[in-house]
Amino acid sequence: PEPKPEPKPEPVKPVEPEKNEEQEKIARLLNEMAKVRAEAVKAKADTAYPAQFKSADDTAAEARSGYEANNFAAAQEKAQRAITQYRTLINQMKIAELKAKIDKNDLSSYDAESYKKAEDLSAQISGLYESDPAKAFELSEQALNYYETVKEAGFASMMNDAKKKADEARERADSVKAAAAMKDAYEKTVSRYRYAGIAAGNKKYEQAYTG
Repeated sequence: PEPKPEPKPEPVKPVEPEKNEEQEKIARLLNEMAKVRAEAVKAKADTAYPAQFKSADDTAAEARSGYEANNFAAAQEKAQRAITQYRTLINQMKIAELKAKIDKNDLSSYDAESYKKAEDLSAQISGLYESDPAKAFELSEQALNYYETVKEAGFASMMNDAKKKADEARERADSVKAAAAMKDAYEKTVSRYRYAGIAAGNKKYEQAYTG
């Protein structure tokens, strides 16, 4: 019988030095950076704002390089900058969606002052994106809040109108004891009226109005 080949010795793995606290902190920051970037991609910010997205990606690459070179201070600064830029892009996508909804439903007149503030703030974001990312993010948050206020005011008013109409329809239907042909539509109106009341109680005016 042939002699069995001798088992090859297991390669000795180098013992990694224990990560110090600062290193671990930056590693967590880089993980957060990757997650926020993924959120921005999911929101399609990379296709809507390709140049700004590339700028954030370049900053993120610098953060990783700093980490690999054990230059933790630079890595932290770059990672925080990239995270802020990605978050600003996510907000810009939310702003665009919210503004489109407001314009589609003609809601701007319900709170014209907030709408104007939102417009003015939004217009400043791109100019500060590179020079002052923290300020750009702050403005995007403010603009988002103003647009949200406009949307809520608009849908609250429209829902109240719909509720009044439902009230009137219910009274009419109750008074004439709605004929069989009207019964289905009548039930839907009453059901919507009840649901609107619940949703309005939770301040979910858009949900209440659109059903």
